[in-house]
Amino acid sequence: LLAAVTVFRQGSPVSVSTESITLSDGRIVMSNPKLDGLTGDKKPYAMRAERAFQEIGRDGLVELEKITAELPVGTNSTAHLRAGGGFFDNGRNTLDLGKSVELTTSDGMIAKLDSARVDIGKSALVTDKPVEITTSGSRITAGSLSVSDGGKLLVFQTNVRLTIDPKKLNKAPDTPGPETT
Repeated sequence: LLAAVTVFRQGSPVSVSTESITLSDGRIVMSNPKLDGLTGDKKPYAMRAERAFQEIGRDGLVELEKITAELPVGTNSTAHLRAGGGFFDNGRNTLDLGKSVELTTSDGMIAKLDSARVDIGKSALVTDKPVEITTSGSRITAGSLSVSDGGKLLVFQTNVRLTIDPKKLNKAPDTPGPETT
Protein backbone atom coordinates (compact mmCIF):
# COMPACT_ATOMS: atom_id res chain seq x y z
CA LEU A 1 0.00 0.00 0.00
CA LEU A 2 2.85 2.34 0.60
CA ALA A 3 4.35 1.92 -2.83
CA ALA A 4 3.19 5.42 -3.73
CA VAL A 5 4.59 6.84 -0.51
CA THR A 6 7.98 5.31 -1.08
CA VAL A 7 8.08 6.52 -4.68
CA PHE A 8 7.28 10.13 -3.84
CA ARG A 9 9.71 10.26 -0.90
CA GLN A 10 12.70 9.55 -3.10
CA GLY A 11 13.11 13.14 -4.28
CA SER A 12 14.20 12.03 -7.74
CA PRO A 13 13.68 14.22 -10.80
CA VAL A 14 10.19 13.98 -12.27
CA SER A 15 8.55 14.86 -15.53
CA VAL A 16 5.18 16.61 -15.25
CA SER A 17 2.94 17.21 -18.24
CA THR A 18 -0.70 17.93 -19.06
CA GLU A 19 -2.76 18.01 -22.25
CA SER A 20 -4.29 21.39 -21.49
CA ILE A 21 -4.60 24.02 -18.78
CA THR A 22 -7.65 26.28 -18.52
CA LEU A 23 -9.20 28.65 -15.99
CA SER A 24 -12.73 27.98 -14.78
CA ASP A 25 -14.61 29.45 -11.81
CA GLY A 26 -11.44 30.71 -10.13
CA ARG A 27 -9.63 27.39 -10.51
CA ILE A 28 -6.86 26.11 -12.71
CA VAL A 29 -8.09 22.98 -14.52
CA MET A 30 -5.54 20.54 -15.92
CA SER A 31 -6.62 17.81 -18.34
CA ASN A 32 -4.83 14.46 -18.16
CA PRO A 33 -1.95 15.53 -15.90
CA LYS A 34 0.91 13.03 -15.89
CA LEU A 35 3.82 12.57 -13.52
CA ASP A 36 6.69 10.28 -14.52
CA GLY A 37 9.91 9.70 -12.68
CA LEU A 38 12.44 7.32 -11.26
CA THR A 39 12.73 6.10 -7.70
CA GLY A 40 15.97 6.50 -5.77
CA ASP A 41 17.03 3.07 -7.06
CA LYS A 42 16.24 4.05 -10.68
CA LYS A 43 12.93 2.19 -11.11
CA PRO A 44 10.31 3.98 -13.23
CA TYR A 45 6.92 5.07 -11.93
CA ALA A 46 4.00 6.94 -13.46
CA MET A 47 0.92 8.65 -12.03
CA ARG A 48 -2.01 9.95 -14.05
CA ALA A 49 -5.32 11.69 -13.36
CA GLU A 50 -8.20 12.43 -15.67
CA ARG A 51 -8.31 16.00 -14.34
CA ALA A 52 -6.69 18.11 -11.64
CA PHE A 53 -7.99 21.31 -10.08
CA GLN A 54 -6.22 23.99 -8.10
CA GLU A 55 -7.86 27.10 -6.71
CA ILE A 56 -6.06 30.29 -7.65
CA GLY A 57 -4.35 31.65 -4.55
CA ARG A 58 -4.39 28.28 -2.72
CA ASP A 59 -0.96 27.01 -3.55
CA GLY A 60 -0.21 23.46 -2.70
CA LEU A 61 -3.70 21.91 -2.63
CA VAL A 62 -4.60 19.98 -5.79
CA GLU A 63 -7.80 18.01 -6.31
CA LEU A 64 -7.41 14.94 -8.54
CA GLU A 65 -10.07 12.96 -10.44
CA LYS A 66 -9.76 9.32 -11.52
CA ILE A 67 -6.20 8.59 -10.42
CA THR A 68 -4.10 5.73 -11.81
CA ALA A 69 -0.49 4.88 -11.10
CA GLU A 70 2.09 2.26 -11.98
CA LEU A 71 4.56 1.85 -9.14
CA PRO A 72 7.56 -0.40 -8.44
CA VAL A 73 7.21 -2.68 -5.43
CA GLY A 74 10.16 -4.61 -4.10
CA THR A 75 12.78 -5.98 -6.43
CA ASN A 76 10.80 -7.35 -9.37
CA SER A 77 7.15 -6.47 -8.78
CA THR A 78 4.92 -3.60 -9.79
CA ALA A 79 1.65 -2.25 -8.44
CA HIS A 80 -1.26 -0.67 -10.26
CA LEU A 81 -3.18 1.90 -8.20
CA ARG A 82 -6.67 3.19 -9.00
CA ALA A 83 -8.67 5.74 -7.02
CA GLY A 84 -11.80 7.64 -7.93
CA GLY A 85 -10.30 10.85 -6.66
CA GLY A 86 -8.15 12.53 -4.09
CA PHE A 87 -6.37 15.62 -2.81
CA PHE A 88 -2.64 16.26 -2.76
CA ASP A 89 -1.58 18.80 -0.12
CA ASN A 90 1.97 19.93 -0.85
CA GLY A 91 2.21 21.94 2.39
CA ARG A 92 1.32 18.95 4.57
CA ASN A 93 2.93 16.44 2.20
CA THR A 94 -0.20 14.28 2.24
CA LEU A 95 -2.29 12.51 -0.37
CA ASP A 96 -5.93 11.82 0.55
CA LEU A 97 -7.35 9.10 -1.67
CA GLY A 98 -11.06 8.42 -1.89
CA LYS A 99 -13.95 7.17 -3.96
CA SER A 100 -12.82 3.54 -3.86
CA VAL A 101 -9.11 2.80 -3.81
CA GLU A 102 -7.66 -0.39 -5.30
CA LEU A 103 -4.05 -1.53 -5.44
CA THR A 104 -3.15 -4.65 -7.45
CA THR A 105 0.39 -6.03 -7.46
CA SER A 106 1.98 -8.13 -10.17
CA ASP A 107 2.35 -10.99 -7.69
CA GLY A 108 -1.42 -11.14 -7.14
CA MET A 109 -2.16 -9.10 -4.02
CA ILE A 110 -5.29 -6.95 -4.21
CA ALA A 111 -6.01 -4.27 -1.59
CA LYS A 112 -9.37 -2.48 -1.57
CA LEU A 113 -10.07 0.57 0.60
CA ASP A 114 -12.88 3.08 0.68
CA SER A 115 -10.39 5.87 1.36
CA ALA A 116 -6.94 6.49 2.82
CA ARG A 117 -4.67 9.31 3.96
CA VAL A 118 -1.05 8.89 2.93
CA ASP A 119 1.55 10.90 4.84
CA ILE A 120 4.34 10.97 2.29
CA GLY A 121 6.95 12.45 4.62
CA LYS A 122 6.39 9.78 7.27
CA SER A 123 5.80 6.86 4.87
CA ALA A 124 2.51 6.19 6.61
CA LEU A 125 -1.04 5.36 5.55
CA VAL A 126 -4.19 5.52 7.69
CA THR A 127 -7.79 4.67 6.99
CA ASP A 128 -10.71 4.44 9.38
CA LYS A 129 -12.87 2.90 6.67
CA PRO A 130 -13.19 -0.80 5.75
CA VAL A 131 -10.23 -2.49 4.09
CA GLU A 132 -9.88 -5.85 2.32
CA ILE A 133 -6.60 -7.43 1.23
CA THR A 134 -6.48 -10.71 -0.68
CA THR A 135 -3.63 -12.86 -1.88
CA SER A 136 -3.50 -16.37 -3.21
CA GLY A 137 -4.66 -18.39 -0.23
CA SER A 138 -5.55 -15.61 2.21
CA ARG A 139 -7.93 -12.72 2.81
CA ILE A 140 -8.00 -10.17 5.62
CA THR A 141 -10.73 -7.63 6.27
CA ALA A 142 -10.88 -4.94 8.93
CA GLY A 143 -12.71 -1.77 9.84
CA SER A 144 -9.51 0.28 9.85
CA LEU A 145 -5.83 0.06 8.98
CA SER A 146 -2.65 1.95 9.73
CA VAL A 147 0.62 1.37 7.92
CA SER A 148 3.87 2.86 9.16
CA ASP A 149 7.63 2.48 9.00
CA GLY A 150 7.62 2.49 5.21
CA GLY A 151 5.17 -0.41 5.02
CA LYS A 152 6.97 -2.63 7.53
CA LEU A 153 4.26 -2.34 10.19
CA LEU A 154 0.57 -2.91 9.39
CA VAL A 155 -2.03 -2.68 12.16
CA PHE A 156 -5.55 -3.90 11.38
CA GLN A 157 -8.30 -2.92 13.84
CA THR A 158 -12.05 -3.26 14.35
CA ASN A 159 -13.75 -6.47 13.28
CA VAL A 160 -10.58 -8.05 11.91
CA ARG A 161 -11.18 -11.28 10.00
CA LEU A 162 -8.43 -13.46 8.53
CA THR A 163 -9.21 -16.37 6.22
CA ILE A 164 -6.45 -18.77 5.15
CA ASP A 165 -6.82 -21.54 2.58
CA PRO A 166 -4.00 -23.96 3.45
CA LYS A 167 -4.29 -25.67 0.05
CA LYS A 168 -3.34 -22.45 -1.76
CA LEU A 169 -0.53 -21.24 0.47
CA ASN A 170 3.01 -21.84 -0.69
CA LYS A 171 4.52 -24.66 1.26
CA ALA A 172 7.90 -24.11 2.80
CA PRO A 173 10.51 -26.54 1.55
CA ASP A 174 11.08 -29.51 3.79
CA THR A 175 13.95 -28.87 6.11
CA PRO A 176 15.88 -31.77 7.47
CA GLY A 177 15.54 -32.35 11.17
CA PRO A 178 18.45 -32.99 13.49
CA GLU A 179 20.44 -36.04 12.61
CA THR A 180 20.50 -38.89 15.04
CA THR A 181 23.20 -41.48 15.30
